[in-house]
Amino acid sequence: MAEAFNDDAVNALAVLRGLMANADSEYIRFHAACTILDRAGYGKGHQRAVIDTGNFTVTIDLGD
Repeated sequence: MAEAFNDDAVNALAVLRGLMANADSEYIRFHAACTILDRAGYGKGHQRAVIDTGNFTVTIDLGD
């Protein structure tokens, strides 16, 4: 069952990417992009601090 959900998630991301790149409506492209960013942790309400030392990157999630 979990594998089926993983497959669905991959397909859903492909649909969102397709909408973001190819939808006729700017509104649809915008919301597809916002949805992808939100799911990646860059949406409204997510605060992140990123420290790049050159050798490795530490990301601290300050949200939720």
